[in-house]
Amino acid sequence: MAVLAVGGWIASSALQKPGGIDPRERSNGFLFCPDSHPLKGNVNETGEKIVHSPGGGFYDDVKPERCFARVADAEDEGYRASQR
Repeated sequence: MAVLAVGGWIASSALQKPGGIDPRERSNGFLFCPDSHPLKGNVNETGEKIVHSPGGGFYDDVKPERCFARVADAEDEGYRASQR
């Protein structure tokens, strides 16, 4: 197990769990995904779960409900990749 001490914090790859996380809210009221989980997941008006990748057609307009590190993690939670 690799352990790295950074500024008094201990980071370990064994402590990181795959899967989606809740987006963090910034003071301006917009929701952002952290750099570690850049994929934005949201549910559309018909209830379909969609994950958006950086550079995708809707990425900048999407307000994330979940954030993912990998598409596979999003798919494990029932999301599909955006078609744009």
